[in-house]
Amino acid sequence: SCYTSSDPSSRNLKLAQNFDLRDCNKKMKVFGVFLILFHTIYLLNGEVHYVKLRQQPNEHYSCIILEDKQIPKFRGFSTDDDNEFKIITKNAVQGPVDAKYEIYDSSKIIEIFARKKTIAEAQVELLCKSKERVPDLKIASGTLAPEVVKIVDGGDQANRIDVVFMGDGYQESERQEYFDDIARLTKEMFEGATFRSYLPLFNIWAIYEASVDSGIGYNSGPKNTPFQLYKDAGTLRGIYPGNAGHARTVCRLTGTNG
Repeated sequence: SCYTSSDPSSRNLKLAQNFDLRDCNKKMKVFGVFLILFHTIYLLNGEVHYVKLRQQPNEHYSCIILEDKQIPKFRGFSTDDDNEFKIITKNAVQGPVDAKYEIYDSSKIIEIFARKKTIAEAQVELLCKSKERVPDLKIASGTLAPEVVKIVDGGDQANRIDVVFMGDGYQESERQEYFDDIARLTKEMFEGATFRSYLPLFNIWAIYEASVDSGIGYNSGPKNTPFQLYKDAGTLRGIYPGNAGHARTVCRLTGTNG
């Protein structure tokens, strides 16, 4: 604190009092500047509303809302305008940099940062003609919640190819059999000289969800399994999902970069 004597008894005390006042004024000015800077930095980097979505132009610009929440800070704003927002867009499907093939999936991953929730919501309305949210996965009666295991960790999903195995028709008693099958398949895929050198470019995932029935449907339709896979009579390779929406939802448990 800064104070002066109310009854100085000498010139030296008066001089000391004047110096105290000057020093106090300097401190108050510095403190005031600090408050202004702190307020400005807080406005530029404070809590913001964040929305992450997958936009699908080929499907009439439908969107899947992946995240919608407040985040503690964001350093990408350049002004203190309460209405400022920033949008970051990237391709949802990305192959290796040196890939020669063309990617036909035009889906985008879009991130929206805004100081106000209403601003973020307005941008979502402009970007999406229809919206759906990733539903919460609930434990169904008599079954276990999906179990996600990373078999091969190749690195950051942003620049890796994710391969997700999702077996259907494995009951609770067959859980270990499922993971043994996936380990065998992964080894068979990459142990040969042709693909061994590409393994570091991949993340390999296995998702296990217990099934009520064992095996998949045949001819008469799907069984009581998580993804309701089935095949027609007399065919060896054609397998169809009866519950594709649930399969996509479970697949997203591996992350939202793809």
